[in-house]
Amino acid sequence: MSDLYAAIMNLPCDPDSSNHAERLAFKRGHKQARHTAAELASEHLVEADLLRPDAAVAAIQFALNDDDGMQFLRLWNGGDFDVIRREWPEAPEEVFIGADPLHKPSK
Repeated sequence: MSDLYAAIMNLPCDPDSSNHAERLAFKRGHKQARHTAAELASEHLVEADLLRPDAAVAAIQFALNDDDGMQFLRLWNGGDFDVIRREWPEAPEEVFIGADPLHKPSK
């Protein structure tokens, strides 16, 4: 289960009515909306994963052709993407997509 799915499923339900029937209806609707939203998000994430290039493969391919490839991979594995951008400005964008949570695609 993804973090997004879990976050949606754990959204708090705070009905603002003192009427018991309204509170129950609100909670039922909230539950249905949570489940639907979580399923939609889950489907979207699966589709996005299928379309996303594999950052690990891109990082390894780049490192194999670089004199300091092992250092590059150590930094990549450790999530030191700012250092990578500074030290290897020629690194392809694919090494960041899906690996760096702060990466903003250029396209």
